[in-house]
Amino acid sequence: MNFGVKLRMLRALRNVNQVDLATQVKVHPSLIAKIETEVVMPGPDLEARIKEALGWPTDADEAFAILEGEMVKEGTA
Repeated sequence: MNFGVKLRMLRALRNVNQVDLATQVKVHPSLIAKIETEVVMPGPDLEARIKEALGWPTDADEAFAILEGEMVKEGTA
């Protein structure tokens, strides 16, 4: 699962729209959309700002990896 998919899922869980997130991290909203649709990948600085803005849990990456493993195991990835 790539960063864009994770971002879209966590943003939805946090009930934050793309415009509000973009405002918080000081980028154009279209950049958030491009990241979520895998058109562009954020640099390390922007990724860190996004994670901070959403309160990205430190164990979220592990949880996403477990989810991805379950999807692969079930043949849905």
